Amino acid sequence: MKRFSGLIAALAGLALVLTACVPIDTNASIPPPDESTGSTGDTYVPPVEAPREDLPLQEYSAIDLDQRIAKLPRSMAAPQIQQGSHPIDHGVPGSERVLLAEQLTASSRFALPRENTGDRVLIEVACSRSIGFEVMLFDIDGAPLGGGSSSECSPGGPNGFGIGIRGNPQLGQVQLAFDRESGMELSVVTFTHADGQ
Repeated sequence: MKRFSGLIAALAGLALVLTACVPIDTNASIPPPDESTGSTGDTYVPPVEAPREDLPLQEYSAIDLDQRIAKLPRSMAAPQIQQGSHPIDHGVPGSERVLLAEQLTASSRFALPRENTGDRVLIEVACSRSIGFEVMLFDIDGAPLGGGSSSECSPGGPNGFGIGIRGNPQLGQVQLAFDRESGMELSVVTFTHADGQ
């Protein structure tokens, strides 16, 4: 009986030694942060693979885009661009293009025009009351290009997320999810970064 007790103790000790020598990679599933410019929030590549299919998808339409831009708060970049201003720091004047301007009350996904003329995307979100939200940008294959979140989107001004897009990928969708229903405005602008400024 003492032999078995000694053998069991030796095996338990060997198992402890072996497990102590195995490196543990705790960051294996966390993607590296995406390049961000001009962000006013926490910018990151969220740990998701594709747009949430359970959110309603709104097809892209350029019809009445000018009217939708005009309804956004004047503190957002899109209405300023529409008026001929160049509100984006480090953007080449004249390279700004408003792709999307929407007012919504529930979490949604929006298709984007696939043609992309810039190397940066500015996503802005404004809220009618203080709520938490997450916004994410995807390419045409559903791969995340970047995004951000805020625990407090407030009426005081828009939250902006600047996302660098390498290789001019075709844009696919932008999705906006927030904790509870509220009036929100969303705009997506592409522009070219002015190198060296």
